[in-house]
Amino acid sequence: MAKVCEERFPKGSYKNQMNDGFFMDDLLKAQIDILLKNIVNDWDFTIIISGSGEVRVGKCQPKGSKVLMADGKFKNIEDIKIGDKVISPIIDENGNITKTEIATVKDISNYISPKNYTLYTRTKKSNKKIKLYECSENHLIPITKVKYLHSNKISRGFKMIHENIMACELAKMKISKLNNLGICTYQGCKIESFGNEDCEIEPYTLGVYLGDGSFMDTIKFRKNYKGNKVINVKSYYKYINSKKIFVNSHTRTISPPNDKGGYCKVRHLNITSADKDIIKEISKYYPIMSIHNKKGTTAITYNFSINGKLAKQLIKYGLNGKNSDKKFIPESAKLSSIEYRKRLLAGLIDTDGYVNKKNHLSITTKSKKLAEDILFIVHSLGGNGYIKNIKKKCKGKVFDYFEISFHLGELQNKLPQKNKFKINRLKEGKIKPNKVGFILEEIGEKEVYGISLDNQSQLYITDNFCITHNSVLAQQIGAYW
Repeated sequence: MAKVCEERFPKGSYKNQMNDGFFMDDLLKAQIDILLKNIVNDWDFTIIISGSGEVRVGKCQPKGSKVLMADGKFKNIEDIKIGDKVISPIIDENGNITKTEIATVKDISNYISPKNYTLYTRTKKSNKKIKLYECSENHLIPITKVKYLHSNKISRGFKMIHENIMACELAKMKISKLNNLGICTYQGCKIESFGNEDCEIEPYTLGVYLGDGSFMDTIKFRKNYKGNKVINVKSYYKYINSKKIFVNSHTRTISPPNDKGGYCKVRHLNITSADKDIIKEISKYYPIMSIHNKKGTTAITYNFSINGKLAKQLIKYGLNGKNSDKKFIPESAKLSSIEYRKRLLAGLIDTDGYVNKKNHLSITTKSKKLAEDILFIVHSLGGNGYIKNIKKKCKGKVFDYFEISFHLGELQNKLPQKNKFKINRLKEGKIKPNKVGFILEEIGEKEVYGISLDNQSQLYITDNFCITHNSVLAQQIGAYW
């Protein structure tokens, strides 16, 4: 008989004793209540058997909650079918996520839950709490907490242990108790592979391009331009097969105007950087055509052929013509191997990343989609983070930006970065990044769905890359007090 939950008897001869208990929906409870009218003494509680002997147990989540599938894509829990494959983390007794495996959905359930909860991050300031996910009141939440080894407060020592506790029980605990026991749930999980081939774009180059690159078409107006105009070109440097070559000043003929008369279309692909080590790494994979100094800065603009390998790959994945607020990480790059994702994130940190003196990492971008994609990469590497809206001034104007603050734990200083300043600042993280404190807030009645997996851990990844417990379908005999 499947063990579903552990609760203490509230009264009678068995008060405060532990016993196996089972969830009952409203219909089953009403039927048992009729029989209980004939029970007089506390020892008369006996065993009551449900009519069909099969009860769907409500460890569920509301409609719209996400589940991370085996292919790396999130799917609404109500759309999951029997036989679907999901990613299931494995957590040891000490609360360490050791690996992931692919589990199969063997059953599903659906009912109306009268009471549900939202999990939020546990912070000192209530206005800074971040939503994690929603669940039914009897949903099992995987947690890690402190277990003291001795009763002596001075020398008792402690260790971290892993447990699964119902949401309604955790909701009864005061914040002080949650803090004292160090109760945290899990967010972020290192996934070695999603079973896909790597994206064609070299990952470090992709990260640098998303941070400091541009591939745009611009329209320039030339007054009274009739075509075939000869202009003087100043001397400059260009790269052929990664070799720097000086080009003397010369003349060239501009092509005829397009259908718009004096307006001419100009396409350019470039990366602007002041760090030569970054460009040296990129030039191993993509030849640089020419370089130009950027006015007013120490940065240099490196131009690439618009008919070259990099341009063709960017066009294939839809990254050409995207302004800074429209950039994104291609789906195939997000779901590439763990080594690919490491190099991709390294490129982003080397360009748009910031490392403060406290070893905290952040990346700032104008693109909301890119911010969400970066956070997915962080979570899939076993890190943890969040996105917040900020305002920044640029060229005298104030714009909205998205800042991704994150921590990578043991990977904090192990990414293949090239920016020496950031490398020297980064240190290995001492904290476990995938542990997050939380509180629960009641949200009332909702339609909920549950899934049952065929593996031992019974865990899956839900909204915001949080790890949670699946539902159970069991043949039961329910003891009701």
